[in-house]
Amino acid sequence: MLPPSSDYLAMVGYQGVYLKEIRTPDGRILTNHRVPADSTSAIQVVLGTDAGSLNASVTDRDAKPIVNALVCVVPASSQTVEDVAAGAVCNSVDSGTGSASFELPPDRYFAVAFPEPEPPGRMQRLFYTRTGGSLIVIEPNGSAVASLTLSHP
Repeated sequence: MLPPSSDYLAMVGYQGVYLKEIRTPDGRILTNHRVPADSTSAIQVVLGTDAGSLNASVTDRDAKPIVNALVCVVPASSQTVEDVAAGAVCNSVDSGTGSASFELPPDRYFAVAFPEPEPPGRMQRLFYTRTGGSLIVIEPNGSAVASLTLSHP
């Protein structure tokens, strides 16, 4: 049992498994995956095993492949910079495959590509550019492919 002196962040690190929700004994569902320090009773952690995959390739405006890029995926429901920071997942494009790969919970996402190295203020930029990215729908146990155009500073 963890001491109730501070908040804890719940994370899962297994491929294809994700943290679906955390429930407190009083029935609250914690959406930000933080267990408050006042939760001294047992909590219920629900894992999902129906993650889908996304492979995203990146091109420049002339449709030439770009491998020196960073792809960020954000839940489409994100409404604030804090939501974006909490929900964003970013991966570099692999030079061997020419794509960035993700395992994601079923949901709707916006995918945006940035030049590497990582741009300053990435989360702020991601917040403002997310809806201009590609809308991706990840179905349970599904797979999606996206071709993104590099977002220049």
